[in-house]
Amino acid sequence: MIADTLRRILLPSWYLYSFGYNGYGQLGLGNTTNKSSPTKVGTDTWIAVAAGEGHSLAINSDGYLYSFGYNNAGQLGLGDYTNRSYPTKVGTDTWIAVAAGTGHSIPINSDGYLYSFGWNYYGQLGLGDTTQRNSPVKVGTDTWIAAAGGYAHSLAIKG
Repeated sequence: MIADTLRRILLPSWYLYSFGYNGYGQLGLGNTTNKSSPTKVGTDTWIAVAAGEGHSLAINSDGYLYSFGYNNAGQLGLGDYTNRSYPTKVGTDTWIAVAAGTGHSIPINSDGYLYSFGWNYYGQLGLGDTTQRNSPVKVGTDTWIAAAGGYAHSLAIKG
C-alpha cells in the first residue's frame, strides 16, 4: 500500500524504552518488576507509542500494532482478558497512529480507519453502545488522522 511505503520512507523509527510502575507488565519487559530508569524494550524499532492506566501500545517500524500490560476489559485487543508482560502483536493490519485511554485503545489503521477496543461503560469506543470489546472493531466508515483517549472518553480528528 502507498501509506505503508510512505510511512517507512518518511517516519524515522527508534528503540522503545520504558520505566516506572510495572505491576501488570505495562513496561513490556517480560516481567512485573518496577524500573526507575529507562530500560530498552526488545529489539524492534518503533514509530508510535501510547499508554493507558495499566496498558501500553506501540506501532513498530513495519506498522504492526503491539500491546502489553493490564487487560481486564480487553484493552490489549488480543481477543481475551489475559494480561501480557511483553509486546504482543494485535492482528495483521498495519497502523499509523495509536491512542490509549484509561482502559480502552483507539488505533488508526494504514487506510485511515479508526478502530477501538476495551472498556466501554460510557460509550468511549464510539460504537453506538456500551459493550466492551476485546478485539479491534472498526468505528464507522469515515477516515481519521489522529485520536486521543481520556479516562472515559475519546477524541478523534476526521481526515
